[in-house]
Amino acid sequence: MTSGTDQRPVAGSDPNFPIEIPVFDANPQTQALVELHPGGLDARKFWKQLKNQGITHLLLNVETDIDMTAALAVFEKAGCARVAKRMTASSFESRTLSVGNRVPTLMAIYALTRGQCRL
Repeated sequence: MTSGTDQRPVAGSDPNFPIEIPVFDANPQTQALVELHPGGLDARKFWKQLKNQGITHLLLNVETDIDMTAALAVFEKAGCARVAKRMTASSFESRTLSVGNRVPTLMAIYALTRGQCRL
């Protein structure tokens, strides 16, 4: 599905496990090379920023990453991305408290398709 040179963004808090592939920290509070501010993304600007950073794949929580999911719908229609895989992941209600309840979360991996993009 991906090669060793593909770069993927990692959003949210620092992972507590090693990632042995190139990644881009897509945390809106700590970087500005790819703007992920809440309230809507300009799809063309987002595409240009992803392309400039060499991003090849996006991993999204399709239930909570609403702005990115909307932008990826535009990318799909323009031939700029395709869903590589959909999956259900388990997350915890709290990593701090001993609640222990797991919450199913719908995730999607999008592959960016640069050669066919019409944006």
